[in-house]
Amino acid sequence: MPIIKARSHRDVYRLRAESGDIHELSGRGADRATTELVTREIAGHLGLDAASRADLLDIGCGDGSMVVMLAPLVRRAVGIAPSHEEIKRLRSHHKGVAVEFLEGLAEDLPLPDASFDRIIMHGVVTILPSTEIVVRALAEVKRIARPGGLIWIGSLPDRDEAAFYGRTYGDSITGWLWFVLRRQGLRAAWRATRRVLSALVSSEPLVIQPKELYVCPPECFRAMAEEQGLEVLWQGRVRTLAPTGQAAESETRFNFLLRRPD
Repeated sequence: MPIIKARSHRDVYRLRAESGDIHELSGRGADRATTELVTREIAGHLGLDAASRADLLDIGCGDGSMVVMLAPLVRRAVGIAPSHEEIKRLRSHHKGVAVEFLEGLAEDLPLPDASFDRIIMHGVVTILPSTEIVVRALAEVKRIARPGGLIWIGSLPDRDEAAFYGRTYGDSITGWLWFVLRRQGLRAAWRATRRVLSALVSSEPLVIQPKELYVCPPECFRAMAEEQGLEVLWQGRVRTLAPTGQAAESETRFNFLLRRPD
């Protein structure tokens, strides 16, 4: 399959559903260690453990890894993805796992009112196309959350990351590889190079995603959430794994823990 330039972030994940490695749907590729780190952090903030009797919803569940990891800790686990292609791939890959996968959008969820105790929306707000859609998504999570329910909103940038990190390569593949080498080191650059070569000689897709992201400083997002009637219990910087394997705080991204009032 040729290298494809996606028209929207939604198209990115629809196209990645055809990838040989389902973890491309996570947006992190082979970086499964970061997925495990993020999942543990979210479980802690949401109070999920072996004694949990919560109903859990993961909006924009990516490759399904997070909701599958958390499923044994809850009574019911549901993952939402925006396209038929993603849902088909998730159901096939996670066959036999106690997780329901449903097609839906963050701003228009196919679920009844007050149906979940714990809701995750990690890495989703930043790829929504406008403030209007973000506000609608916040209204939806409030609608489907039970009174007292906890909501995790994760990985929201507070500034233009392309400018901050010097991502000036646009859609250039060579520029992207050079950026990966400078920022993440030789091993990551070699993995990226292999992805490019695979896309050129096989049916494995390489999707160039749009560079535009939704940016919102923490104080702005807190105000938006409160306007929708949600309480902001906590905010903190995103933690990820550095190339050394050590956990490090992001310079640009924040997580939020919200609550629907009783």
